[in-house]
Amino acid sequence: MRTKSSFYNFIVKLITSLAPSILGIVLNNLIITTYGSDVNGVTATIMQIINLLMLFEGGFTLATQVALYKPYLENDYDKINKIMAATKSIFLRLGFFVTIISIILAFAAPYFIKSDIDKYVISILLLIASAHTSIQFLFTLKYYIMFSVGQKEYKSSAVSLVFNILTQIISIVVILIGGSIISVKLVALIIPLLGLPILIRMFHKYFPNINFSSKEPDYSVIKTTKDVLAQKIAGLIFGSTDIIIISVVINTLVASVYAVYNMIFSFLKGILFSLILAPFHAFGQLYAENGVNKLSNFYKIYQFVAIIFINIFLTTALILILPFIELYTRGVEDVNYINSITAILFASCCFLELLSNILGSLSNSIGDFIPMKKITFIGTIVNIVVSVTLVFSFGINGVLMGTVMGYLVMNTLQIILVHVKTLKTGLFELVKLILVN
Repeated sequence: MRTKSSFYNFIVKLITSLAPSILGIVLNNLIITTYGSDVNGVTATIMQIINLLMLFEGGFTLATQVALYKPYLENDYDKINKIMAATKSIFLRLGFFVTIISIILAFAAPYFIKSDIDKYVISILLLIASAHTSIQFLFTLKYYIMFSVGQKEYKSSAVSLVFNILTQIISIVVILIGGSIISVKLVALIIPLLGLPILIRMFHKYFPNINFSSKEPDYSVIKTTKDVLAQKIAGLIFGSTDIIIISVVINTLVASVYAVYNMIFSFLKGILFSLILAPFHAFGQLYAENGVNKLSNFYKIYQFVAIIFINIFLTTALILILPFIELYTRGVEDVNYINSITAILFASCCFLELLSNILGSLSNSIGDFIPMKKITFIGTIVNIVVSVTLVFSFGINGVLMGTVMGYLVMNTLQIILVHVKTLKTGLFELVKLILVN
């Protein structure tokens, strides 16, 4: 059953990464050609600011999932409801806090972002985008936790997929009929809300004994949240601050260049993440039942297949990306999008990020949060220091160099943690596999 669920998760994650990403490429092209690179750079920067708001989630979702593996396997619904009651309460508080922070940012951010777009437009776009994040905290995140723990994530993902595709199709139509960028972003806010009643109904169907109610909420999961928080900070910094640094230090035109390369590699990462992250919860349950020995054998196969797929996809991407971008931005003359060094650095960041997730998927699934906290903290500091130092001399490539250096340091420490300290398999097999590829 575990293997079957992991397979379903992989299939749905794959479809979820493919269909919306293809539509996203079309939508992004329409934004650039219709509204210009400056608008595209502003919207991309706003999305990264919104991603940083998820920092307030603090790793609580992951910590809760790990805490729920054992009671779920034992059908201990009293324990589950105690944990989920605390989860609901915390998410409500976070939702109100994020809403307040979003309003403050909406008024402050336009004065820091270097753009020719009217400040009030930037404020409105940021408010619309942040409203979606507030809704996640207030209403939806608590439901997704149990779908993940029960390895029924593919069911909730399928609902999200349908409404995501619908959102993008309607957004494309709005642009084609002459709608404003504000109208496009309003569509992205409203349409996904239509899927919430379906998600809630599915939750009650598959988890009828879970009601988020208990006279004794169990807040003990917060104790491990601080250890997961460091990983969340690292992930958000690695994934979100590059474009913010570019928008603040250089301008949003160059941020648009970053956004186009990032869009393409995010498309590839989405496909590869569907493979890499599909067995995540299976790792956690396997460890809870059998310990390290059986997990080690399963992980070796998983790691081998994942790295082979990464090599094939990224090699192909490097061959094709510059001709594709030249075709994709044909007719756009406000900024130059063609840069071979940028392409190579993006591919390097992509490989190192995927490798980090291969290693982190095992450590996080078994609750090895404390050493991961130290590792991600070191990698994050290296990333920030190098990026901020080099952006003034090398521009967009300087920021990417910082990301590469951060991942190199973090991955080295993760390899030692997983293969030497946890699985005790040594470094030879993994090093050989990486070097050969």
